Amino acid sequence: MVRSCSPGQKVRVSKQVTFMHVPGHKDGFQAQGSVGIVTRVIDESNLSPNRKVKIQFEEPKKWAGHFESFELEVVAS
Repeated sequence: MVRSCSPGQKVRVSKQVTFMHVPGHKDGFQAQGSVGIVTRVIDESNLSPNRKVKIQFEEPKKWAGHFESFELEVVAS
């Protein structure tokens, strides 16, 4: 579990989370185990995403998702 995230940090999804918007996965993509880079940590109270940490992924295709910090773990560089 990541207590706090910062942009540029490499993280892995540690919890079972399904995304329906990943290209090529119309039935949903299970993100657990995926590794990506933190692109933004949203601190504003009036945000539209319901999760504050935005991660950019390159696999299986380029996509981004929003997470809570408890769904992530830091990957050693």
